[in-house]
Amino acid sequence: MNSTATDKSSMKQSVVTKMPLLHAYAYAALSALLLSMAWYVPYLHLSIFLAFVPLLLLLRAYRMKLLTAKHLLAASYVAFLLWNVATTWWIWNASAGGAVGAWLANALLMCLPMAVAASVARKAEPLYVHLVWVLAYLSFEYFHLNWELSWPWLQLGNAFALAPAWVQWYEFTGVLGGSLWVLLTNLLTLHIFTSRLPHNRRVYAFYSFLLIALPIGISYWLGARYKEKGTAIEIVVMQPNIDPYQEKFPDSPHFIPFVEQIRRFMDLSQQQITPNTRLILWPETAIDDALWEENIHQYAVIRQLKNFMGRYAQVGLITGLTTARFYKNELPPVTARYQEGLGYYDVFNTAMFLKQDTLAFYHKSKLVPMVEAMPYPAVFRWLSGLVIDLGGTSGGYGKQAERTIFVDGDARYAPIICFESVFGEYVGEYVNKGANLLCIITNDGWWGDTPGYKQHMRYACLRAIEHRRAIARCANTGISAFISAKGEVLQATPYWVPTAIRGSLRLNNERTFYSRYGDYLGRLAAFVLIALWLSLWVRHWRFSSLTKKKQS
Repeated sequence: MNSTATDKSSMKQSVVTKMPLLHAYAYAALSALLLSMAWYVPYLHLSIFLAFVPLLLLLRAYRMKLLTAKHLLAASYVAFLLWNVATTWWIWNASAGGAVGAWLANALLMCLPMAVAASVARKAEPLYVHLVWVLAYLSFEYFHLNWELSWPWLQLGNAFALAPAWVQWYEFTGVLGGSLWVLLTNLLTLHIFTSRLPHNRRVYAFYSFLLIALPIGISYWLGARYKEKGTAIEIVVMQPNIDPYQEKFPDSPHFIPFVEQIRRFMDLSQQQITPNTRLILWPETAIDDALWEENIHQYAVIRQLKNFMGRYAQVGLITGLTTARFYKNELPPVTARYQEGLGYYDVFNTAMFLKQDTLAFYHKSKLVPMVEAMPYPAVFRWLSGLVIDLGGTSGGYGKQAERTIFVDGDARYAPIICFESVFGEYVGEYVNKGANLLCIITNDGWWGDTPGYKQHMRYACLRAIEHRRAIARCANTGISAFISAKGEVLQATPYWVPTAIRGSLRLNNERTFYSRYGDYLGRLAAFVLIALWLSLWVRHWRFSSLTKKKQS
């Protein structure tokens, strides 16, 4: 047998040699490691720029028929499951069952972009396959922001919460712009590993470097040019540090009576109030003794608050509380519950604004799935008993259709409650209603001393950049902070310390491009994905039809 025949035979044999499954799962574990590193240590988040390369190599192996679709998706699932567990393991502290459910379900959803790419991988050129993968991943992230099982904690663009100076251009793109940056860089990096010619590898390495360095350079330029705008006001943020497991609620083993909790809030706040103070911020569910909104003025705790605020005529208070509302002569929403002799009513995770005779409510409306609400209650209402009870209420909260702004002279406060601060476009709804200061109230004590409360606080820095709004962040425990419109943490409290801090933030009334148009990248990606995917399948069908005709 001559050498040419031998070469052809060996090439044919290499084509049909299957990738060992151990290698596939090793690639999956490597992807999980690189993705997880990006959520923990500053500057190690550079790992995210090559974290998808092992999975893309598996997609390439599938396209070359070295790996089956089943094993491609199984390896992808392992990668995403390990990533979810490694970065959000702290959910276990709040609910073991909820944590396992979140990890399993979220990892499965993350496999969808790979499944979409695999559906065309053997029917189209690599360029189109990779384009489909990018569009599918952006579409997935957009979808995951906008349905009732939302859990966008691990959006790729969130990795840069550790380095807000790198992503000042989020004011134009939002977090999805960061996700697009990550996906495109991974594709270029892939070619460094798959190109056979050293020259081509050097070219792809150079382009990869440019794709990483240029956005960072532009970001530093934008940050240097940006000047904070608007009148500065003085704000006091109070962090009471009441243990949600041991002290906060009536069924806690060392429950602190609500009147005593309020007294603690007032004592801490008074330490920082000055004649220049305009706003006091108390955390989510600071008052958890469910109050009927129709009779709100009759409660002793409200009278206690009014007496306290009466000493400071110039000061407004935003506090979290639990409220309920009757539906007497109106059609109750699907979240409403019914009690004999009482009728239909809803319970809310509420933010209340109080100043002299002004009193206003906002009801939290981005609710944590399976913890604060049963997704799609019109369909799954019969499962409402499965909603996890973390203090407040059992069976889920109600919500409202639009955002509410608390107005106090030239100040227009956005009351953002806990989980809502993870959603950029949602926060933009406040800004488009005129909010010039973002006020985040939260209770991060459920997770204990874990990365959870740190990640949550850092995500607030991204909201500041997206909308160029300063943020006052108040946590029951966790990190309370003042954040500039550039995402810089100006002042922060230590963890697990009862304290209050005072700072000045500016009221900016200008809207960013992202504030106006929201997650347009996700909508555009979904539209182009559908069009491209359909065109590839139509082209494949036509080619198959022509081939059959020629053969016949």
